[in-house]
Amino acid sequence: MRCSVSRVAASLLLFVGAAQAQEGSLEFASCLIRPAESTELSSPLREIVSARRADLGDAVQAGDVLLEFSHAALDARAARLEGERAFAARALARAERLGNMLPAAERDELTNAVRRAEADLAEIRAEIARYTISAPHDGIVTEAPLSVGEVAGDEPVMTVIQVSRLRAELSVPAAEHGRFGVGDRLMLSAENGNRKAGRITFVDPAIDFGSRTFRVHAEVDNADGAWVAGMGCQVAAS
Repeated sequence: MRCSVSRVAASLLLFVGAAQAQEGSLEFASCLIRPAESTELSSPLREIVSARRADLGDAVQAGDVLLEFSHAALDARAARLEGERAFAARALARAERLGNMLPAAERDELTNAVRRAEADLAEIRAEIARYTISAPHDGIVTEAPLSVGEVAGDEPVMTVIQVSRLRAELSVPAAEHGRFGVGDRLMLSAENGNRKAGRITFVDPAIDFGSRTFRVHAEVDNADGAWVAGMGCQVAAS
């Protein structure tokens, strides 16, 4: 009996929403505000954290270094390779000053030695870069579980969410399918009463059979910070 009542209530909600939509306003089964991007960063390494450059609540920009892992052995190899590259470069410079006095084969060998040293150095630097975790996009750090001295495991090492742009996720009654298109604008009102214009970025091509709804996503500029991810929202035709 309880399940039957729930189904009737859900059907009534969708019916009311469709009726109100015909009058010019849009009533959705649900509308939730989420970060435009939320990234859980993982480490491919099982190494010790040597430095943490960002803490909970810090604002970061794309490319900012967040975590560094110990790579002393790689640093030593890089220093050795840099020495070898510098030695080969000096030898090549001396050979070039000699001009035709040095056989071409020897000059070629010195040139190849410099190139090999540079390639080896680039390879080790790329390996060292894997020991650094950087922000993939602008945002706020919301999870930073590791401290200096701890070892990275299978869990995310840091989470960054973008709140200067938000995404309104709407669940729309099936009767409204075909009314929306990517690029259309909607006026949204958050639960705190603040209103913003949103631009539709996604319309689900399929209707969910169980709920008789389909998804619509709209992106919202939140540079002023007036909205908070997790809020509910209401939508009216723009």
